[in-house]
Amino acid sequence: MKPIALLALVLVACAAKQPTRSTSSFAFRAEGGGGFSPDYGGAGLGSASAAFATEGVCCGLGAYVLGLGHWGGKAKRRRVDTALSAGLEMSSMVSQRIGVQLRAGAAGTPPTVPMLGRRGFLGSGTLVLRLSDPTPPAVSAWAPLTELGLGVSWLSLNAERSSAGPSPTRSSEPTNAFDVLLTLRFGAAYGLELK
Repeated sequence: MKPIALLALVLVACAAKQPTRSTSSFAFRAEGGGGFSPDYGGAGLGSASAAFATEGVCCGLGAYVLGLGHWGGKAKRRRVDTALSAGLEMSSMVSQRIGVQLRAGAAGTPPTVPMLGRRGFLGSGTLVLRLSDPTPPAVSAWAPLTELGLGVSWLSLNAERSSAGPSPTRSSEPTNAFDVLLTLRFGAAYGLELK
């Protein structure tokens, strides 16, 4: 699924949500976890994000950076053992403890001489369970965040070139990776008063 389609789904969810209260906050999160890729076996993810949210009015909007790894000989041969991504994330809480988050952004693999690395995109959707106190933070106060995430990600990478030009090996062909991931997030939210 293209990133624009992922973001459109969240916008539809936001528009359908009825406002109940207006509580704003700014949150930082660090995330780590692992899972399974049908194509490459084991997968692992680590990320950091910052997001602004106004509960009861619309969705949270933020930015993320992440690293996604795949293990095994096939992943190394296809050069998808390490991928980096940065982009936007949007989220919506459907109840006090359950929410949905979508991410979409640019992705790529680091260059290793003589190969120049791959370029592409990453999209993901995650069901989020808030384990910490779901009460929004008070104005000008911090509140801890602990969340469990169960999601799927889709990594699509273009063909890789070498410094000498196109490479005929399989590692240079376009490739995709689908992953199912279970992650744990820790962070903090700061309550804001918007006038």
